[in-house]
Amino acid sequence: ILYMSITHNENGSLFLGTSDNRINEIYDGKTIIHHLPDNPVVSGWQRDQLFSQGKIFSFSDAGPYINYTKPIRDTSSKPINAKVALLLNDSIIIIGTHVSLYQLNTRTEKIAPLNNHLTRVTSITSYNEHLIYYGSTDGLHKYDIDQQKDIRLDKTNPLLEERVVSLCTDVDHIIWVATAGNGIVAVQNDTVLAHFTTQQGLINNSIRT
Repeated sequence: ILYMSITHNENGSLFLGTSDNRINEIYDGKTIIHHLPDNPVVSGWQRDQLFSQGKIFSFSDAGPYINYTKPIRDTSSKPINAKVALLLNDSIIIIGTHVSLYQLNTRTEKIAPLNNHLTRVTSITSYNEHLIYYGSTDGLHKYDIDQQKDIRLDKTNPLLEERVVSLCTDVDHIIWVATAGNGIVAVQNDTVLAHFTTQQGLINNSIRT
């Protein structure tokens, strides 16, 4: 069994997502095992858990679930192959899948696709409540939620074409981009600010997580 994700709620309980479709809840030395519905077609790797509106939302290849039991489906009623998720504000979660982005309203529990470039989403970070950056197998992208506008930053600099492994935003609004083979890239105002590789002290240019 592999642990694919870890998070906690406001009460201090730990939630560990596993590779066998379970979420282990740990609090005060006690463990509660939550088994999610099995899907014979895709894996149940529990990649993310987020809390909103008094509910827990879990995300895996078998799709998002509410409170471990209620599946979230789009209008086609097909499972959403969730790879990563981001809590944008108190009622909106952005989900990255193997082909696209979705927006989930945690109050209404309704989900809708976003108008982004079709690609496998590997990571998401927020710049503010209206603007996100997302990594993919073909590089870095930016998406304006209000304007429903997708901007392909992978076409602006060769350093941003590399597969993105992880993203984060710091207090200075610098986007830190960890890549699969080209080290770490710092981006500010959609321009490469710095590039860190083994030449600058990294152990390896291939970032794993």
